[in-house]
Amino acid sequence: MPRVRVAAAQINTVVGDLEANARSIVDAYDAAASAGVLVGGMLTVVLSQVLIGWHAFIANPIRGLLCFLVPLYVWAYARRHSVGRKLMAAWDAGIGLMVLGTVLLS
Repeated sequence: MPRVRVAAAQINTVVGDLEANARSIVDAYDAAASAGVLVGGMLTVVLSQVLIGWHAFIANPIRGLLCFLVPLYVWAYARRHSVGRKLMAAWDAGIGLMVLGTVLLS
């Protein structure tokens, strides 16, 4: 099934200036596409952190709670476990997507 993507933009058009109006529409489309990259990166980062915390919680509930409550503990935990290292690779990819989205939006 094909995906449907919806974006909304407020564009101030000028009557009779078709080139400027078309440029505004294309710019709004590009911004929406870039924002999708940013949101996708943020989702990847959050999901990988939650999965690392869940993995820690299953093994040791105290460490799992520390992953959810203490900043950077999730990173320290992930460095010590093979599953965590794989999920940190996804986290790194998410950071890269967020940087890319930010650059494209600017």
